[in-house]
Amino acid sequence: MIIKRLRLHNIRSYLDEEITFPEGSVLLSGDIGAGKSSVLLAIEFALFGTRAELPASSLLRKGKNQGFVELEFQIDGKDVIIRRNLKKNKDRINQTAGYIIVDGVKKDLMPGELKDLVIRILGYPPSLAAKKKSLIYRFTVYTPQEQMKQILFENKEERLNTLRKLFGIDRYKTIRDNASIVLSYLKNLMTEEKVRSEGISEKKELLSEEEEKRRKLQQHINSINTKINAIKNEINEEEKTLEILEEKNKVMNQIMNEMKVLESAFNEKQKQLRNYEEKLKLFNAEVKKLSQELEKFKVNFEKQELKKNIETLEGKVRDLSLKLAGLNNELNTLKERSNELSKELEVKISLNEELGKLKTNIEEHERAVLNEEKLLNLKKQGEEELTRIMDEKAKKKAEIETTKKTLDTVSKSDKCPLCLQSITPAYKEKITDSKLKLLEKLEHELEEINEHEIRVRNNLKNLDEQIKQISSIKLTLTKEKERLKNIEEKVASLKQKEEDLIKINKRIKSIENMKALSLELEKHERKLKEMKLLKEKIEMYERLNDKKVEKEKETLEIQLSIKEKQKEIEETKKRIVELKEKLKSYENVESKIEEQRKKLNEMKEALKDEEIKRASLSKELNLVEDNIKKLKDEIDTMEESKKKLARLTSLRYWIEEHFINLIALIEKQVMGTIYHEFNELFKTWFNMLVEDEAINARLDEEFTPVVEQNNYEVEIQTLSGGEKTSLALAYRLALNKVVNDVTLGVKTRDLIILDEPTDGFSTQQLDKVRDVIRELNMKQIIIVSHEQKIESFVDRVIRIMKENHISKVVD
Repeated sequence: MIIKRLRLHNIRSYLDEEITFPEGSVLLSGDIGAGKSSVLLAIEFALFGTRAELPASSLLRKGKNQGFVELEFQIDGKDVIIRRNLKKNKDRINQTAGYIIVDGVKKDLMPGELKDLVIRILGYPPSLAAKKKSLIYRFTVYTPQEQMKQILFENKEERLNTLRKLFGIDRYKTIRDNASIVLSYLKNLMTEEKVRSEGISEKKELLSEEEEKRRKLQQHINSINTKINAIKNEINEEEKTLEILEEKNKVMNQIMNEMKVLESAFNEKQKQLRNYEEKLKLFNAEVKKLSQELEKFKVNFEKQELKKNIETLEGKVRDLSLKLAGLNNELNTLKERSNELSKELEVKISLNEELGKLKTNIEEHERAVLNEEKLLNLKKQGEEELTRIMDEKAKKKAEIETTKKTLDTVSKSDKCPLCLQSITPAYKEKITDSKLKLLEKLEHELEEINEHEIRVRNNLKNLDEQIKQISSIKLTLTKEKERLKNIEEKVASLKQKEEDLIKINKRIKSIENMKALSLELEKHERKLKEMKLLKEKIEMYERLNDKKVEKEKETLEIQLSIKEKQKEIEETKKRIVELKEKLKSYENVESKIEEQRKKLNEMKEALKDEEIKRASLSKELNLVEDNIKKLKDEIDTMEESKKKLARLTSLRYWIEEHFINLIALIEKQVMGTIYHEFNELFKTWFNMLVEDEAINARLDEEFTPVVEQNNYEVEIQTLSGGEKTSLALAYRLALNKVVNDVTLGVKTRDLIILDEPTDGFSTQQLDKVRDVIRELNMKQIIIVSHEQKIESFVDRVIRIMKENHISKVVD
């Protein structure tokens, strides 16, 4: 795996920054707190998302509602881009959906899905996907500065548990624990199977007794079945006789029902006939009344001519109404527009006043802007002067330092620092006085340079403030010119509105003088009303006449209906007489049916008694059958339990005597192999970092670092800061190599990230970092440090600076 590019947007102290990483050794350089470690945390977040030790609240920049990290790396010859997003909702910050692009193919995924896919891509064990920590990454690729020494000071049990998880050896302990659980479970199963298989011979004797009882019950049931069949045959014959009688009774009931229906229909038809006769009388009276009312109308008119005149008048009234409505609408609109224009023209005076003020301000601001170029030239001269002062100051400091070193050397030695010849005390005192006077002169000159520097810096500060004020004036001038242009355009538009107002007021007067149309409209409306009254009178006559014709027609229809009903009544009366004659042939059918039913009930009672006997015997037989089945199942279960008990005994012996011992042996051999490689690597790295023959380091059998000084063991806490850092770094590098060797398929072997690995190092130890980088022999090594000396050891330096709480990358 090779990291190629990282982009941070609103992450910790970064606003929006992109970093490109080459292959080889890379140093992230910068002051403490500049934002170097934030880059490493962003890489880890892009790969695995947020966790307990890397919460979302520690990543999103304060005051921002959303941010993201985008990481590009190469693995197995494929380019991979991962993007993870952060979003603030109320008081909580959460991860939202992100995406991954592998060889140009993009997938949008939720945070958990993204983590699962990244773990597969990196070749880490799939079991890590369900864990909150990424042990392999933290111990093989990147360990935060504050956790570098943590594993050294943990107690032995915690350290061993951590290493077991890293090396995957904890699975052997899990296997042994699981085997113990299985043995306990097998023991319980064996006890259960032993209990289940007891008493099998007694069960077989009970089975023989139940089978004999079943045979006798079956014989008794067979004899009862023969008797029941005979009774059923007799019942079938008698039921056929009953069916014939019931069929006759059914026909008789149908005839009686038909008679009832016909009698009801006869009565209904007579009632309808009476209703028709009453209705006929009413219709004749209505026709007579309508004839009398029509005699009252004596109207002479020409209907077509009246209709034509009404339509003509309606057209004139409509046209005049529309014309008047249009004029009224136009008048209202013109009045509204007149009011609007009057209000708009009120602002003309204030606009003219503002126009004069703006022109005066613009002239003043343009005069001020003319001084900008002069101020910029003065600032440039001041900056050049400051650069010269800083160079002179550095030279003066170097001279002071050299003089101090010479004084120190002379005071501690009796030899000349140049020729190394012995010198007398008098000559030594002379040299000391000379150097002290020179030192006093140099320090006085340095003080004058410092005062000059302060004056130049203050002058530059004043120039910056004046230039800043001119920039503000420029911005104000631009806004004033835009405002001037807008006001001039408004004043020009108001002239046009004054002309429009004059035209509108003329039109309003013209419309208000057009009153003759209203008088003409009133005249036509009166005449139209008279004609419509006449038209209504004519229409009333026509409606009465139509109603009379309709009633006469209905009267004829009722007369026909009366004749039809009279005919239907005669036919119904004739059919009733026929049905009464037919009923005489079905006398005494009901009494015969009753006798036959009584006989059948007696036979069914006898059948029921026999069936009850059979049911009782069958129930008893079923119980016996159930007992037999139950006994057979129990015997089969006992036989199976005996076989199962034998298998379980054999399995328990194999696990106890062979399997558990084999797992312990494998674990011991694997742990021994890892320990040997780990210890050798740890000693090699430590000896490289600490070239002191009096100090040695090794690992005990529990992987605890043991430090010996002059062949005596010493406590780690008593070591110097640089020695502790060397111990932690050696442990870290050895662990990196062993984990990568033990864990198959890991694809992060070509990358290592070292976060402040030189804390407390001496100048000589810093030189060893070059050897460490060379010995690691990895495709990509990323080092975070504020030590400038390391810059000469790496292929590329990426500088990080922080200004106004914002981190920036200077490549």
